[in-house]
Amino acid sequence: MKFVAVVEVSRRGELTVDEVGLVIDRLPGQDVSLIVSQRGYRTARIVVDAENIAAAATHALLAVQHGFGLGWDSVVSIDLMSEAEAKLREGSAAVPELVGAAEAARLLGRSPQAVRQMIEDGRLSAYRVGDRSFALVKSEVLAAAARRTDWKSHPGLLGVLEEKDISIDRVLPSPRIRINIENDGARRARTVARYEFTVLGRYEDPEGKIVSIAEGQQELTEFDFTRIGDWTSPD
Repeated sequence: MKFVAVVEVSRRGELTVDEVGLVIDRLPGQDVSLIVSQRGYRTARIVVDAENIAAAATHALLAVQHGFGLGWDSVVSIDLMSEAEAKLREGSAAVPELVGAAEAARLLGRSPQAVRQMIEDGRLSAYRVGDRSFALVKSEVLAAAARRTDWKSHPGLLGVLEEKDISIDRVLPSPRIRINIENDGARRARTVARYEFTVLGRYEDPEGKIVSIAEGQQELTEFDFTRIGDWTSPD
């Protein structure tokens, strides 16, 4: 799910062309724009892809700090919301088409209970209607449905499977892939990727946990491990 974060840092004044170029170079592939807020603070508007709003906040803060080359104490404020909500507030989107929880479950290929759990976990944004019902933005539901197949082309996961000599056809749907940026002071950053997935059948590996289901008639192997990238410096 995509979120838009607007982060103010303690530096004030317009950025020079060189400073703008340096920030952009430090955040390759990120959808980021730089402005000066009404209070005069240097500000970054960044779009991040995350499972929920808490993860989006962490991702955005780390990325912006790395981009400006500043520490945690440099952040003055953060304004964070879903991309759909941001577009509505900015007047760049029409009122979105809404669907109920039952229709969302059909589009996702999940049960209504699973959809409700996704809402509670923050993986799907929803508007409460009455005491028990929810309305969801259809485009966000369709995007979530598409992400269920995106993992089959995820370079990080494919690299892990190749390393373990595991066929992608043995991986059960909906693995969890979480990638964060870590800072070491103001000048160094690295990626930390966590992969959680289940392989059909027994797979003997020290990093895998074999579990039996259906009274031992079928076995699965669960993996949960982290890959840490090298420290990089924008300088």
